[in-house]
Formats: sequence, structure tokens, C-alpha cells
Amino acid sequence: MKKVLLVLSVALLSLNVNSQSVTPPINVDCSKLITVDYDEFEDRYTYATYNLGFEYLMMRVQDRYYLRVTAGTYGLHAIGKKGLTLMLKDGTRLSWSEAELDTEVAEEGPYDYEVKAFVRLSESQLNKVSESNPYKAKLYVYTTEFRNKDYTTAFKCIMSK
Repeated sequence: MKKVLLVLSVALLSLNVNSQSVTPPINVDCSKLITVDYDEFEDRYTYATYNLGFEYLMMRVQDRYYLRVTAGTYGLHAIGKKGLTLMLKDGTRLSWSEAELDTEVAEEGPYDYEVKAFVRLSESQLNKVSESNPYKAKLYVYTTEFRNKDYTTAFKCIMSK
């Protein structure tokens, strides 16, 4: 019986995320904020905020929402480490202590390496990041600050698709 209730609860939570009725912001051209990619083999769309840069990226694949945060560094101290903390302008702190970090050679910019975290957003986390812009993130010991871009509007554009 407990297993049945757990399965039903999970199903209802995913329905709640799918049934969110988000209207795109008025007088905003969402095509300038997000990209849309269609995969013919999988028959699915992917929406992303690539147009705003790569340091803070939201993606939606079908009914799942993901967030990728990147910080530049000169060292390889984050290899095998975990942890992402995101600070929003409204004072909210979101944490993923088990988020695995990837370290890659930086292709451009002032840093030698990039540390990246890729996490799936829960419904409550999705609501928070769509209402308040980020201003700072910490990946293990590396911090990054975000330029003043309208991420929340882009997120609402993605959620409305």
C-alpha cells in the first residue's frame, strides 16, 4: 500500500509541474531569450537560455527542467568534488550538496578551467528561480557572480512552451 501511495504521489507531483500554466511575459520576444531545438529521432523539443550566455543556463527537455552553473578557475581543485549553492536576489539560497562537479579546460576567457554543475530542478526550485534572478553561485570553493541579465523572463518563456 505504501508503494502505491508513493507512486501516486510522484505521479501527481509530475502532473503538477506539467500542468503549470505560465504565460510568457507581455511585450517580450521570447525568441531573443531562448533557443528551441527539435530532435527528430526522439520526437522532443529542448528549450534553453543559450542566448543569455553559458554561465547560468536553464534547459527544459519535455517536462524536466535543468540548471547548469559554470565558474571559471585557474586550478584543478574541484575534480571529484560536489556541491552547488545558488544565491538569488530575493535572499533565497538553493543548495545541492550532492551535485557532482565537472572540470574542463576553458575554451575562451581569462580562466584556464571551468567548473560546472548540472542539476535537475524540483517544482519549488523551478518556481524560485523563475521569480528571482541569481546574483552569485558557489561550486565547491569557487564562486561566480552573474551579470545583470533578465534570467527570470527567459525562464518564464521556457515554462510557457
